[in-house]
Amino acid sequence: MPDQPPAYAEAASGGYVLRIKVVPGATREKVMGLLGDHLKLRVRPPPADGRANAAVQALLARWIGCRLDELELVAGHSRARKRWHYHGHAPLPPA
Repeated sequence: MPDQPPAYAEAASGGYVLRIKVVPGATREKVMGLLGDHLKLRVRPPPADGRANAAVQALLARWIGCRLDELELVAGHSRARKRWHYHGHAPLPPA
């Protein structure tokens, strides 16, 4: 793991906690970049029945280059601002 995590992440037990701001219902899925100390993501599904959270998990996994099971939603299950625990070994990309 790098010494200094990106601005959207903080070191945590066995990995990092990622601060994410989600915009559901977008026309296309994309990592937008930093919004303060959060990484802003746009996903297609609406925030219903966990579909937007699943889309965020898939988008983060593709962007980081990790497996889905290396990302766990730990806070903000029904909010736009979320915290995901990443416990993989791939380095985190800059925002």
